[in-house]
Amino acid sequence: MQPSPRAVQAVRDAVRAALVVEAGGESTWRLDPSVSSEDFQAAVLRHRVVEVLADNAEGLHLTAPLTEWLRTRRQPSSLRAMSLVRELGRIQQVLDGADIRWLAFKGPALAVQTTGDFTARGIGDLDVLVDPSDVAAAVHALEAHGWQLDARFSRPGPSWGWRRLLHSYYECPLVGPDSRIDLHWRLAPGAGVLPEFGHVAARAVQVPIGPFSTPTLAPADALAHSCSHAAKDDYRWLRSLVDIHRFVRAGEPLPDTVPGRRAAAVLAATIGLPGGTAPPAPRVVRRAMGAQERPFLPHAARLPGAGLVDAVRRSSVGSSWRGRRIVLLNVLLPAPGPEVDDVRAVTAIPRAILHRGRKAVRRLQDWRRRA
Repeated sequence: MQPSPRAVQAVRDAVRAALVVEAGGESTWRLDPSVSSEDFQAAVLRHRVVEVLADNAEGLHLTAPLTEWLRTRRQPSSLRAMSLVRELGRIQQVLDGADIRWLAFKGPALAVQTTGDFTARGIGDLDVLVDPSDVAAAVHALEAHGWQLDARFSRPGPSWGWRRLLHSYYECPLVGPDSRIDLHWRLAPGAGVLPEFGHVAARAVQVPIGPFSTPTLAPADALAHSCSHAAKDDYRWLRSLVDIHRFVRAGEPLPDTVPGRRAAAVLAATIGLPGGTAPPAPRVVRRAMGAQERPFLPHAARLPGAGLVDAVRRSSVGSSWRGRRIVLLNVLLPAPGPEVDDVRAVTAIPRAILHRGRKAVRRLQDWRRRA
């Protein structure tokens, strides 16, 4: 069910109230009677904020059925988060055993940093950051323990496709029987948006997650990444804004960057900016509010070419010229998959262009059939 704009606004207000309660305050917020329970629930799920509302439900004056629904949704999410923590422990053993420096970020690590509870952010993939020079070794080590590199991506080796992947992209997925890992060698698309691995690793901190501790980004770096990540997604998920709000409430200053200033404006207009004054950014706020209310379309369902438009817009947010060039080049000619295994660029590039053209035609045909 696609929630109505009125229900999305109700969830924005509910999250704002929940964060006040979380900080020890009191809330007078009430759900607008014109918003049905089903509509409100759909908006809660759309914005991935079950946990923040469930954990503060007593102060929100919700009806008993809605409170029970939130708690019922929260329980399996917590169990799945525990399973992901076990998987993170396995990843730690594998990468430490292979003598690979790494950091966990987002997911359970970010939940602990912002709330002290690794279940408080919900569930998703496990994000791991390594040095670009260690990506191939990390893939081999993880594959030896049950994860497999997504078949759409080039295999580690001497091929032009693999070299191009490391140069122009920032992550590759590995899928296992119980978890999916997003293996990063940059924190954001392009270059120059956020610090490179060596800089963030030098400032890394350890956070306790269940029975072990894991290295993660320092709070300032985690906040900068949260701002950049939310901007990349057009602020379409309130959960990303909740992360930023919690860092700021804890006293971490928003970075004086384009993503930081935009995050301040969007926070002030949606779920609240703790103790600060937001710079005016009406265009950014309008775009964010629209993205939060529009249906989210998976990549395959979008109009061919929409990815290029998004990349052009996203690459202008806090990126250097080199970073923008890399993002645009990657959209126009993405790193090919294992089907292009040529070592030399002179033979690999024509094959990659041909493969790209065929894929674009297939996507256009698929889109026309669906339309």
